[in-house]
Amino acid sequence: MKKTIIIVLVVLAVLLLGVRSLLLSTVPDNAPAVNVPVETAAASEQPAAQPDEVVLAQGKTVAWAEAYAAVKTVKDMNGGVWGNVMIEILNTGDTNISVASAHYDVDDPDGKLIHSNDVIAYPAVIEPGKSGYIYDEIILLDDSTDYVLIPKYDVVEYVGDAVWLDASDFRGETRFEGSFNFLGHIVNNTGADANGTMVAVVIFGDDGHPFAVYSDYSWDCLKAGEQIGFDFGGDTWITGLKWEDVPKYAVYAYEY
Repeated sequence: MKKTIIIVLVVLAVLLLGVRSLLLSTVPDNAPAVNVPVETAAASEQPAAQPDEVVLAQGKTVAWAEAYAAVKTVKDMNGGVWGNVMIEILNTGDTNISVASAHYDVDDPDGKLIHSNDVIAYPAVIEPGKSGYIYDEIILLDDSTDYVLIPKYDVVEYVGDAVWLDASDFRGETRFEGSFNFLGHIVNNTGADANGTMVAVVIFGDDGHPFAVYSDYSWDCLKAGEQIGFDFGGDTWITGLKWEDVPKYAVYAYEY
């Protein structure tokens, strides 16, 4: 009886080994082992959307100098006294700057406030080695007082490039003595739409310093490749002055 049981067990073992061999022969060599979790390769992660790149002026210098500041008095043909408030800011650094805010006070020699106002600078972006101008025109009581100009402004780095527009057909004309008219076209040749436009004309005196700024702006969008005309005036109040007598001027046309 025991012998019979042993024989049966041996036969069963042989049968089991044969079945195992048959199963293994049908499994591909690269198949994963049974009961071992299959690790799938993680999908390549796409980089998260980045905000618009802001290039900081690392290693660059934001610097400026107040090249000129004065209140010049002018008496018009009717005896009225005008004050031309002028501040010239020279960019002495190596990156673009702009005047974020500008204010000035005009006092008499005793410290009594005569006039105060908030103003802007022309042009909006001042490139390295170039100047920007803060200007205003005020009414004064007399031209014999030594008025004291107290400028207050904030200069900041302008990140980006200045957007200049073409005003090459600019011309100045004399309306009457001391008063001018400025005409021409602004052409947007930048390749992109301009949200608004500004034209600024800086007039210099015989001493080489800036004397006045006259400007005109439009909030209308000037599309790429289009042009728009400008026609505006400015009064210097200088009796006898004609446009052809102006020793020097500069014209700035830019997105505003």
